[in-house]
Amino acid sequence: FKIDSSLQLLAKPSMMNPEEDATHDHAAHELPAVDVQVEFLKALDPVYKAYLKAGQALAGDDLAAARRTLLTLRTAVEAIDPVTFDQQALDIWTPSRKQITDALDGDLQNVDIEDLRTRFGTLSQALLTIVGRFGHVSSTPLYRAFCPMALDNQGARWLQADQEIANPYFGAAMLHCGSIEETYQPRTTEVGP
Repeated sequence: FKIDSSLQLLAKPSMMNPEEDATHDHAAHELPAVDVQVEFLKALDPVYKAYLKAGQALAGDDLAAARRTLLTLRTAVEAIDPVTFDQQALDIWTPSRKQITDALDGDLQNVDIEDLRTRFGTLSQALLTIVGRFGHVSSTPLYRAFCPMALDNQGARWLQADQEIANPYFGAAMLHCGSIEETYQPRTTEVGP
């Protein structure tokens, strides 16, 4: 049991359930990238920045900053105009956008940090789909991290801008719990039609 739990902490497959891969729920992030216009990638940049700041705030147990940055994220998502999307991009963006807006619904000023962390898990699923399919034009890579103990031991992923784990689901209680699974390099500005 100790060896198995150690493996799971490192996001390795369980020895007790070898059929169940610890990374089974990120299949959507492994689909091929979709070419989109560079203007869309630039419009996504404020979304990524607000999300990353929210993750840092949650990792730092800073409730006020997390609330502020999630409100900024909601505004950034609402500002994206999908009128120039082709159908394939629209088919990816529409459900991801709904997932984000649902997670940010309501009065964020009156929720506690645990509620924000749960909402952050939903946001992370959407953002990981978006970065996996569309990419990003940030100046540095983004990293997909995974903690098997997050969200009541269901396991959860998130994006961060640094290779050193800063766990937004636990903050100072288990700040470095998790591992980096994937690196998303910036796309060139010559992508898309």
